[in-house]
Amino acid sequence: MITPSAKKLFSCACIALLSTLAACGSTDGDDRAAEGNTAEGNTEEGANFNIDVDTDARVHIVTSAGSFNGGNTIPKNWPSDVPAYPGAQVVYSAAVTTPEGDDGLALTLSTNDTLEQAVEFYKGTLAAEGWKILSTLESGEATIIGAEKGNRVFAASISNAGGQTMISLGMGKK
Repeated sequence: MITPSAKKLFSCACIALLSTLAACGSTDGDDRAAEGNTAEGNTEEGANFNIDVDTDARVHIVTSAGSFNGGNTIPKNWPSDVPAYPGAQVVYSAAVTTPEGDDGLALTLSTNDTLEQAVEFYKGTLAAEGWKILSTLESGEATIIGAEKGNRVFAASISNAGGQTMISLGMGKK
């Protein structure tokens, strides 16, 4: 059964994808926002969009459906009660905001530490920070942890990939 909390987290991820796809399907404006450039226009459906790629290769997309900020640094509004894995490299990050105020955050990290070390770090940190762990699914070379705290939901997918441990974190409102 999919809980309302899981649906909210999935909705945040979908908004990021839809915002990106809406910008790709433009018929007005420059479709190729290169580093340090801005593109504005309208989708085929008539929705306005604005894309900005700054000099640090961070992407900012604003549409009537919300905003999306992506890059390879930890989002400024990443909560302190779910720290990034110590010493890990940020592979990808995203922050999504809808007009209704629903925020979604994603962070993908890479580390040389083992899968077990990363799993134990997040289980321990979440518990110490007052998160309620709702589920833990372990399957061979991957572990998924689901948690909630107050009006927020959190998911971590930790897996082995090519000699690295990949950590994908997602957060949103219930």
